[in-house]
Amino acid sequence: GAFTAVSATVYTLVVTPTAGFEGNVTVDVLAGSAFDLTGSPNTAATQSEQAADMLAPTASATGATITSAASAAVQSNQVGTAYLVKTNNTPTTEAQIRALADDEWNEVAITAINTDANLAATGLGDGTYKAYTADAAGNLSAASAASVTVNASVPSVVITDDEPGTGNLAGGDITYTITFSEPVTGFTAAGVAVASATKGAFTA
Repeated sequence: GAFTAVSATVYTLVVTPTAGFEGNVTVDVLAGSAFDLTGSPNTAATQSEQAADMLAPTASATGATITSAASAAVQSNQVGTAYLVKTNNTPTTEAQIRALADDEWNEVAITAINTDANLAATGLGDGTYKAYTADAAGNLSAASAASVTVNASVPSVVITDDEPGTGNLAGGDITYTITFSEPVTGFTAAGVAVASATKGAFTA
C-alpha cells in the first residue's frame, strides 16, 4: 500500500493482508535495496512476521428438524460459541446478531444443542434457524448450509364423546372425538387404547 519516506532513515509501508488469508504475513527488506552516502549497500533485515486472520470460520447444522422425537447438533470448526439465527435474518457481524429480537437468535455452546431439551432451554421461538460461528478475530462465518427447525411446542389432545353424563347406556355405539391442539400426522386407530369395548370406524 502507501509507502512514505518519513526521513532519510525511517520509512513506512502500509500492508493489507489478502482477503481470506489466515497465517503469518512476512515482510523482508532485501540486501542492496538502499545505499548510504558513500554508495555502500544495506544488509538484509531480519524477516518480520505478523499473524493475521482474514479467514471467516465455517458453520454447519446437522439434523434438519428438531422435534420431541428427534435431536440434532450444531457443529463448527471452531471451539466456543455458535449462534442460531432465524433464517429471515442475514447478519454479517456479531453485533447485528445481538441486535435481533430475543426469540430470533441465541448464543450457545457449539456442543450444547444436541437434544430437544437443550434446544428448548435456549428460549428460541418456533421457526427455522441457521447456524453461524465467529472466530477469535471476530470474523463471522457464512450461514450453515443446513437449517435447524425449532418446534418448542408439542401437541396436546382432548377426548370427548357423544353421550351425556355417565348414566346407563341403553344400547348402541359411542362416538369419541379426539382433538389435537395442532395439526398432526401418523395418527391411526392403533394409537387409541380401548378397554371393555371394541373399536369401530376410525375417521380423520
